[in-house]
Amino acid sequence: MKSDFEKLRLLLENDIAYSIYILGIFEHYPNNQYKLNYLLGEYPNFGLIISECTDNNYLLLAGSKSKIGQIIKNIKLPKKNQLISANIDHLKILKKSNRLVKYSEQYRMMVTAENFKTDTSKHRFQIKQMIPKDIDIMKNFYLSAGHKINFDQELIYKGAFYGAFNNNNLIACAGTHMIAEKSQCAAIGNILTNFNYRGLGIAKRLTSLVTKKLLEKNISKITLSVDIENSIAYNIYDKLGYKIVTKNFEGHLKKQSRFNFSKILN
Repeated sequence: MKSDFEKLRLLLENDIAYSIYILGIFEHYPNNQYKLNYLLGEYPNFGLIISECTDNNYLLLAGSKSKIGQIIKNIKLPKKNQLISANIDHLKILKKSNRLVKYSEQYRMMVTAENFKTDTSKHRFQIKQMIPKDIDIMKNFYLSAGHKINFDQELIYKGAFYGAFNNNNLIACAGTHMIAEKSQCAAIGNILTNFNYRGLGIAKRLTSLVTKKLLEKNISKITLSVDIENSIAYNIYDKLGYKIVTKNFEGHLKKQSRFNFSKILN
């Protein structure tokens, strides 16, 4: 008999591009490191919410609007949450009792071995696959651009990270966000190029290398997210064979007070 985890995994595999992060959490996080609430049913009539995952209170949702609505009524979320995945219907439910700030609407794009188009362009910069001892170099690179990234060393082994160097200085990087090996899927991201080196095709080259390496590791479906207003990034991924399969919302959720207090002026 299948366990509930196995049943949920099979339901989520119907929409891998959207559910990759949940599938990855199932595989790589012990279940005592997050809270899982769900209602089982035939796809797409099921609901799943992961909350209180890591110190950031990551929040991820999947399933139908009606099932998510039922779950929300019966659980208590933290006052602050970092929303990682929600569709427009989930967002409408969350907004009934939460305020969403600093959020972005994204395209989730996906590529497979059949439609992947390798970038073969040449560059004058040194490009290499990053290894665990390069973690501090990568952290400092992202910090210099205002991004604090917590790297999972396991992903450097199981996934792929590539960097471009100029005079031994890291000028661009791309890597793996999450892998779900049982479902043969992965998400890539943290694709960043130093401002002074943009427009030279470096990001395309690094994204191509990360994608190629993951496909070689028996990962059959690879996803990434791009802000819907970032046409430059979208065009890069489109040329590599990535296609839009769904939309996703990310942002900071803050619980709204049940009461409105007004200042009394004498």
